[in-house]
Amino acid sequence: MIAECVVIVIILLIISVVFLRAKRVKWALLTFPLMVVPFANIAVSQVFRLLRYSYDANIITITNVVAVIISSAWIGLMSYYFEKKSQRASYLTTTLLFNIILAIILINNAPN
Repeated sequence: MIAECVVIVIILLIISVVFLRAKRVKWALLTFPLMVVPFANIAVSQVFRLLRYSYDANIITITNVVAVIISSAWIGLMSYYFEKKSQRASYLTTTLLFNIILAIILINNAPN
């Protein structure tokens, strides 16, 4: 699932660049917390590969739980960019669901 995580990070980076080019800096910043979960999986897998340790299901689970916690805290902080409660609620809902669902998918597809 590392290849999929790389693709997700690249797509989110492209979205951020598009927002920056459209002079929507706030929107570009709001996409960065979405990259935490896939980037954490990429980083941890590469560290374990370099150290020649096995990258098993337990490590993947721990990585994703920690990444979701970090990303959730960051999303909570970033939500204060919105002035309206309805915008804040929709941002929190969609981004947290994205991260939680992605983490569940990555954990369920972990090699045994």
